[in-house]
Amino acid sequence: MKEASEKPSWLTRRVQAALLVLLVLLAAVLAVGVWSAASLYRSGENRYIGVVIPLQASVRQVVLGMVQEESGVRGYMITGDRKSLAPYFDGRRKTKANLGRMAKLTRDRPSLAARLVVLGRDPLAIPVEELRDVKPVATMLGGQWAYEAE
Repeated sequence: MKEASEKPSWLTRRVQAALLVLLVLLAAVLAVGVWSAASLYRSGENRYIGVVIPLQASVRQVVLGMVQEESGVRGYMITGDRKSLAPYFDGRRKTKANLGRMAKLTRDRPSLAARLVVLGRDPLAIPVEELRDVKPVATMLGGQWAYEAE
């Protein structure tokens, strides 16, 4: 009878040990899952809340600045009064500031920075009359050159 009572305790200990190992593995898998979810959340928060949303705002501000520049030039063309150029200079200042902000936001993100068009000349450093002569030298989309001037 002693043998019969020893076998169940040995078998019981083995089953308990196997269950303990499974419990430890389950806890490890759960911990890795929680860590991965938190890491993904931080990555998404950093990428979208910290970069993309401010980048979108800067792009909108660049467009509004260019509209201001256009309005100023149009007012000057109609009136011939240099005071009409005030929106142009204000828009130019805002556009330059927002382009700088965009460059700063995309500095560590080559995939975003690569979407900017490479121009042959800095459009903010040349006279208004020469803007129509500025041609793109290259354009990169998705990390691949989509256009290169010859």
